Amino acid sequence: MTKLSDLKNLTASEKIVVEYIQSHENDLPDMTISKLASECYTSNATIIRLCRKAGYEGFADLKKDLLRKTEAQKYVQRNVDFTNPVSGNENVIEVMGSLAGLYKESIDVLAGSLKASAVQTAAEVLNSAERLFIFAYGDSKVTAEGFANRLIKLNIFAVMATERSEELHVARQTGKGDAALIVSYGSSIRRSDEWVSVLKENGCRIVMISSDPESEAAKMADPLILIPHEEKEGKVSTFYSQLAFTYVLNVIYALMYLKRKKVSR
Repeated sequence: MTKLSDLKNLTASEKIVVEYIQSHENDLPDMTISKLASECYTSNATIIRLCRKAGYEGFADLKKDLLRKTEAQKYVQRNVDFTNPVSGNENVIEVMGSLAGLYKESIDVLAGSLKASAVQTAAEVLNSAERLFIFAYGDSKVTAEGFANRLIKLNIFAVMATERSEELHVARQTGKGDAALIVSYGSSIRRSDEWVSVLKENGCRIVMISSDPESEAAKMADPLILIPHEEKEGKVSTFYSQLAFTYVLNVIYALMYLKRKKVSR
């Protein structure tokens, strides 16, 4: 349960609920919120608050998401190390096999975990924006630049807002009708407290793809597309995270293309 396990600053009661859910995942789909509250010696309000912290609308939404993930996991073989897919002793054939397994399993995990409504909303927001600004750093920036290049084929010319470390200046130029796409795997986004707040204040619609629902940027995003947090510290490279971003951005691009194709008919 990526969303719940990665939550920070939980109360003692919320931690008990998270631990119970993680150890009773198979029972949760048939459990009422009152039953869960009783089992955890807490209140319905505590559970609802926890669900919302995790990005769910409520307990029913959490159960629906859990059921979807459980079904998806039936087809996933958990034998891939997303953080260190190679140890250093493999030959070329073994490396090819390890990365092929990483890519195949990553796509299965992503396809079964993404919230379709968030992806659909993201495509609609980006498609209808008067101007599009993209915020990304490091390897994520390279992946985002590829997305910006594909958008040219749709006659959309996105601005890479982090190109010269002028995020705050760019944010101040945004307004209603504009959209900002933030691509960031973790919670560390350079000076995000400043420029994300400015985007929000200016009425710029914020779309974010991330594995961290607790960052300040994630809390202000609408929609927030959460990807499973499979890549940990000490990674060999950003194999999984950049594949995840590429997959999500390609799905968004395909939806944008289909929308524009329908309009042009």
